[in-house]
Amino acid sequence: MRLSNFQLLLTVTIGLFSLVSCQKQTEKDESILALSTKAQASVSNIGEIKLQEGVLFYPSNGESNINPSTVALEVGNYDQLVYATRLTEVQQQGLGATLALHLNVYAGTAQTEPFGYLYYFKTAKGTATPSAENDPTLTAAYRAGRVEMARYVLPYLSTQWNQSGLVNITTSSPVVPYEFDISAFASALKDQDSTIWIASSQGQPGNNSYTYKTDLTLVSSGNTDLNSWPKDNYTLPIVGFLNMGGTLTQTKSLTQSFTVPDDIADVKFRVLYTGPEGFYTTNVLTLDGQQIDSYSTRMVCVPEQRYQERNPSVANGSVQPGLWNYPTRNYCQSDTVPPRTAFMANMLTQGTHQLRLDMTQHVAGIANYGGAIVVSISLVGTLARNETQ
Repeated sequence: MRLSNFQLLLTVTIGLFSLVSCQKQTEKDESILALSTKAQASVSNIGEIKLQEGVLFYPSNGESNINPSTVALEVGNYDQLVYATRLTEVQQQGLGATLALHLNVYAGTAQTEPFGYLYYFKTAKGTATPSAENDPTLTAAYRAGRVEMARYVLPYLSTQWNQSGLVNITTSSPVVPYEFDISAFASALKDQDSTIWIASSQGQPGNNSYTYKTDLTLVSSGNTDLNSWPKDNYTLPIVGFLNMGGTLTQTKSLTQSFTVPDDIADVKFRVLYTGPEGFYTTNVLTLDGQQIDSYSTRMVCVPEQRYQERNPSVANGSVQPGLWNYPTRNYCQSDTVPPRTAFMANMLTQGTHQLRLDMTQHVAGIANYGGAIVVSISLVGTLARNETQ
C-alpha cells in the first residue's frame, strides 16, 4: 500500500520528534546522574577526623605531630606558628551537615592567657601536603583566604610566677577541653572543586621557655547529601584576620568593601572580636550606611569556680584561686569566644558593598591592662539562584 505525500511527511516528522525526544531524555538522564554523583548522596558519614595529635606549640623546633596530612606554616615568627591539615576528597565527601571541632590542650606553662584561632582555607583542587614547613604557596593561600571559624582563650598556665625552662608535657598532663560548633561552614568545607585545609594557631605565651601541646579532632554527623542541606552555601571572608594594635584610644573603626557575585539570601555577618582585658567595647555594625547591629563585648565570667576548675595551675594549688580572674572583661580565661551573628532581613544584592565596625571602649576591671583589638568578619548566606532550583 502506497503512502500519500501527507502520510509520508507525517511519518518522517513523528520519527524526527521521537529521535529528538530520546536525545533530550538521554541528556536529562545524564544530567541527573551528574547531579546525583556530585551530591554524593550515598556516601557514608566520615565520623571523626584526627586533624592534629600531640602538636607542640612553641618552641617551633619541637614539633611532634603524627598526622602526615599536616604541615607547619610561618614557623619561627613570634606569635604566628600555624599548623594546617589537608582534608582528603573522601573525608570531604563524608562530611555531614553537623560539624564540630574538639580541642584538647595539655597544660604546660604560660605567663599570659593567649588566644587560639581555628580557620579553614582553600587551594586548587588536588593540592598535596608540602614536604617541608613554611611552604610559600600554602602560606600565601592561608593569609589571603583564611576564614576564622572559632576563637578561644587559654588559661593562665604558669605553675610558678616567672618560671623558666621547658616543661615535659604529656597526654597525662592536665587537659583543658574546648568544643566549637562549625556547622555554618559545612557546605564550604565540602566544596568538591577545591582542596580544603583546617588551620590552627595559638599566641606565643611569653617566650620560647613556655609551651603546650594540643589535639584537634573534626567530628561529623548528620546527612552527607548537599542537596538536602539548609543552603548556607556561600561564605566570604570580609576581614580574614586583622590585628588593630594598641587600643587605649576611646574609639576605633574598621571599614571594608566587599563584592558578592550574585544576590545573597539568608545573610548572616559573623563577627569574632577580642580586645584588651581591661576594657570592653560597644560595637556598631553598619552596612552601606545603615546600622544592622549594636552590641556590647562585655562578658561576665562567673561563676568563678568554673574558670578555676579549667585552669590546671589553680587545680594543682600552685596559683592563688581568683588571682587572674576578673568578673567583668572582654573575654573569659580558658573559655571560647562566642561569635556575634548579625542577620539581614532583606536580600543582599549583587555588587560591591561597604561594611563598617565602630568600637567604643569602656573600662572594665583594671584599666591599665592593655592589649590589641583582633577582628575577623565573615559573610555566610545562600546564593539566590539556588533558591529557585
